[in-house]
Amino acid sequence: MCDIGSQTSANAVPPSLQHNATEITNKTSVEGLYFDFNDGLRIQVPNEKFKIFLEDYDKGLIITSTVASGTTLAYKKAFFVNYRLAIYKDDKLIFEHIYNAKSKNILIRFAKSATWEVVAWIPYVEEFRKKHQCQLFCKIPERFVPVLKQSYPKITFVDTNTVPDNLYATYDMVCATPNTTECSQYGLENLHPADWRLVGLQRYGAYILGVEPVERRPRILSNKSSALREKYVCISSQAAAQCQYWNTPNGWLELIEYLKKCGYRVLCIDRYALTVNGWHGNSIPYGSEDFTGERSVQEIIDLLSQADFFVGLSNELAWLAWSLGKPVVLLAGHTAPNTEFYTPYRIENFLICNSCYNDRRIERKNFKDFSACPRYNGTDQEYTCTRFISPTYAKNIIDRLIQNL
Repeated sequence: MCDIGSQTSANAVPPSLQHNATEITNKTSVEGLYFDFNDGLRIQVPNEKFKIFLEDYDKGLIITSTVASGTTLAYKKAFFVNYRLAIYKDDKLIFEHIYNAKSKNILIRFAKSATWEVVAWIPYVEEFRKKHQCQLFCKIPERFVPVLKQSYPKITFVDTNTVPDNLYATYDMVCATPNTTECSQYGLENLHPADWRLVGLQRYGAYILGVEPVERRPRILSNKSSALREKYVCISSQAAAQCQYWNTPNGWLELIEYLKKCGYRVLCIDRYALTVNGWHGNSIPYGSEDFTGERSVQEIIDLLSQADFFVGLSNELAWLAWSLGKPVVLLAGHTAPNTEFYTPYRIENFLICNSCYNDRRIERKNFKDFSACPRYNGTDQEYTCTRFISPTYAKNIIDRLIQNL
């Protein structure tokens, strides 16, 4: 059984997620007694002695009970739970509330730095809105707002400085890894009920919001056709860590040459043509056309929408291509197959080291350095997960994809 503790002065979430909803405004029939579900359950108790019970109503489980007077209490588990709150005075039930978001203002927040998370989790935000029939506000990075407003017109998208009035509940969509320093520092373990390493990145968002954890493709629309008339494919070769790159020296070189022989233009649509991290420098593959740059999300979508397929790494571009229904050839190694969306064209070699990102035995500090290989750093087995993905293997997958097209 957990205890309800006194509310701290700051929200236990990263600064990028703060919304300053400090005032509890949801009134009850008891004078001076207020509650809401912002950053977990918060209860403002007047100067009388009350006994408070908190229950998971779906499971019939008493989560905690406490006696309080003249204080503000906070139960910090902030992912969705169908709470039942019962308050007694002199052993008499004086107030009861079962979670009911119908027609109420709900805020779902994404971190300012969110990229693939927005694309992966927005279908579950919409499922939450439909399930609870609530007035749903969603904070997402501004670059995604124009795209998603037209696809999800019943969600009100707000900028990171806007706080809607009279919020009944708030939920944070942040990908956190349990038992890490970051998790402990910001209380992120309170924001999620599951470990993404076990359930996968997309379904992890469904667990936060308490909706059915099945794979859902986002609804994203293209505004216009590409000006390109020849058939083409889009590729992405840049990554957030060296272990995520396709580290086979001649991999991209041979694959691009092969795609051209198949009659395709090959457009590299990464944000940067060259990235330098420490002593690592990675440029877009030789032979590809340089379509890199600071494009809007809509421009990227319009470009992807006319491509025959996408070839790349696990990043925002792959999620966008998948959301558009494009075949995605996913070059993987550091993640297990259930981590990203399903694609029949996933390329991963299980005969050698793989899936380190999903290995709960590896301390997360091993992933902090850009150049780190979490299992074999500095050895001759470094980056074997992608070094041993041969161009022949990739070309065979491409052949199968083209035949299916």
